[in-house]
Amino acid sequence: KSEWEVKNYLVRKGASPSLISTILNKLTDLNLINDLVFAENYVNYLQSQSPASRRKILAKLKQKHISDEVINLAMANNEINEIDALSRIVSNKIKQTKYKDSNKLMAYLSRQGFSYSLIKQALENYKQSLND
Repeated sequence: KSEWEVKNYLVRKGASPSLISTILNKLTDLNLINDLVFAENYVNYLQSQSPASRRKILAKLKQKHISDEVINLAMANNEINEIDALSRIVSNKIKQTKYKDSNKLMAYLSRQGFSYSLIKQALENYKQSLND
């Protein structure tokens, strides 16, 4: 869990501010709470579960109240290959009847945080792989 999640949990359970501070300091000293390690592991987890765009991963980390500098370090330590992620999504989604129309597929991919140029490239790569 991120430091914010642990703090939020303790607040919900009714812990006093001094107790929360003591617990967080102790957990940090024991290296049981480390937002950088958490962010790196979370990025790896998201990538292993389903392909995701860089923007989507950033948004999820921000939801967990991870600082921008920690997010930048975590993202730098984990290479995110968006074109591979897009290729996997395209090959799965294009088989579904509701995404046979390329405009609908492009709109879906755009909502997932991928840029227009990457989406076009992935669709072209998919069409080329069908022709090969």
